[in-house]
Amino acid sequence: MISFSLEDLFNYEKKINPKVKMSINRTRKLGLFTLICAITSNVVFSQETVQLKVLKEFHGYYRAYFSPDSRKVALFRKDRINIVWVPGGKAVCTIVPSSSELTFDSAVFSQDGKSLIVNSDSWKAPNKTITQEILFFDLSTCGQTRKLEDVPSHDVGKYISVSGGGRFLATSADTASVWDLSDGSVAYRYQPPSDYSVKKVLISPDGHNIAVYSESLVPLRRSRILGMVDITSKRIRELSHDHIADFHFSADSSLLVTTSYVGEDLSGGGHVSLRAYNVSSGNVVYEIESTDFVHTFALSPTHDLVAGGGIERFRIYSLPEGIKVGEYYHHKPTKTGIDLKMVSFLSHMEFSPDGTMLASGGEDGTIKLWKVARNGAGPA
Repeated sequence: MISFSLEDLFNYEKKINPKVKMSINRTRKLGLFTLICAITSNVVFSQETVQLKVLKEFHGYYRAYFSPDSRKVALFRKDRINIVWVPGGKAVCTIVPSSSELTFDSAVFSQDGKSLIVNSDSWKAPNKTITQEILFFDLSTCGQTRKLEDVPSHDVGKYISVSGGGRFLATSADTASVWDLSDGSVAYRYQPPSDYSVKKVLISPDGHNIAVYSESLVPLRRSRILGMVDITSKRIRELSHDHIADFHFSADSSLLVTTSYVGEDLSGGGHVSLRAYNVSSGNVVYEIESTDFVHTFALSPTHDLVAGGGIERFRIYSLPEGIKVGEYYHHKPTKTGIDLKMVSFLSHMEFSPDGTMLASGGEDGTIKLWKVARNGAGPA
């Protein structure tokens, strides 16, 4: 049996990641696991493991969505979506709302990459009702081909997702719905508990499960539920009651990875945690504490890297060890004495499906595409 003292673990983490300010608490939580992983896999991560270089920069957009083949990217804002080839940026198609009452909320490519599915809101007078519409656009013509949903809602969800096979589409309004795109029918509908509203829903790539995050509608009642639903058996499991900032399934559908404010929010003395749940059992597989995951994060397709975005910059960590392997600025560092009115937060991050690119989006309307190179090799 091999034994190590706390000081051994502390010195080991300092050696492999010298630029990170280590603490005894962090060493207790992550050090032993990191050491075991490094010994058993014979892999030591370093700053040179991953290198990023800016390929292209776009202005006037807030989010970017990659096509399944990683050859196109949809540049998103509420009144316009531009689909361009990457990395050159040559235009493929431009989609705009059909009326001044319509605004875009989010988008996702169809599995074959030939269509863009757009979640939109329509504000209709004189009743002042908000209607959610799921629109399909043919990228060869830029024209709308069908409309899936028309549901009045006082609290419209902002996210949609497609299963890896392309058959199912998950949408959120007050409830969460899973649509069978082969015939347009509702395959499953999740009704949250009384006085709750669904804020976000994701369908796993294999199409077997959905993750649903709901919040209480009662004012000043800080009550939240993150649940996992097996679409076939209809089994529902509650995973967390923390304030969830973002969550994603791993590409192989085995894990659900979340970022949450544990305890309360940061102003209330809590902390930010990146937590991975086993989809089959619901058990926590690993947990990493860092303020880098405050606003948004992205998982690599191979689930060995995570990019976490906060203010101005983002950092890349190895998984599941939680070792920092890179730090990059979406914007130039602000001057000493930060004026929060001038600070730009990262609002969106996404790896391309082939893992060779990373998109970062800021609240200032800037999208950057980064080339991802591994194992110290220079950018392609």
